[in-house]
Amino acid sequence: MENEIINVKNLSFNYGNSPVLENVDFSVYQGDFVGLVGENGSGKSTLIKLIAGMEERFEGSIKLFEKDIKTIRKSGYIGFVPQKANAFNTDFPATVEEIVGLNVYQGIAFPWTKRLERHKKVERALELVGMQNYSKSMIGRLSGGQQQRVFIARALAGSPQVLLMDEPTVGIDAKSQEAVYCLLARLNQRLGITIVMVTHDIAAVTWHANKLALLNNGNIRMLDPEKDTDREYISKEYGYNFDPNSVRHNCSNCEKWGETI
Repeated sequence: MENEIINVKNLSFNYGNSPVLENVDFSVYQGDFVGLVGENGSGKSTLIKLIAGMEERFEGSIKLFEKDIKTIRKSGYIGFVPQKANAFNTDFPATVEEIVGLNVYQGIAFPWTKRLERHKKVERALELVGMQNYSKSMIGRLSGGQQQRVFIARALAGSPQVLLMDEPTVGIDAKSQEAVYCLLARLNQRLGITIVMVTHDIAAVTWHANKLALLNNGNIRMLDPEKDTDREYISKEYGYNFDPNSVRHNCSNCEKWGETI
């Protein structure tokens, strides 16, 4: 029997008098890699932030590991990666290891070992994303793709069981986008981290995700990319011809991370 990680039931959310989500039912199971897709303004980012516990004004229920999100959001089970452009002021005078270290204060039991354990967690997280050689670099001097890997490392440093991501490939070049997708696939497949990723790039995410959650008119339709991806339906809702075979990720950009994941 599949182990349900996220359960969203009868979820509704409004901005003022404008409904964004209406009676949404949504489940994610252990080991899933879910691509959450939909048109601009469909509520994708709102939904992912609600699941992350970043917004409390909603109707219905959101549970993670069978516990109410309001009681579990600071437990460390969840890693959240926002859009790079909104994630951090890259002019801030901080190194990569300092940025990643912001997320490793939880769960350290003994004060006298805090510094050593913190260093190990940061080091491990950077290894997972292939950025261990940049630990002393200033965050603002990295490329967009490198910065995004650092933000993913920051989320991983808290040892989450679930990664929630809001369009993590926005604003980075095509090669870096492929590297991010392939990195996430390896984290999902080799470490068993459950991933829910908001994205506009349906073709790319279907190459790695095992489920698509299509958000439209405030409701969700779940699709299996390998079995029942409905090209006609998605193309109609998205307004362009959708071809799930238009992208082929061979993960060449992340082969060098194979030994650490």
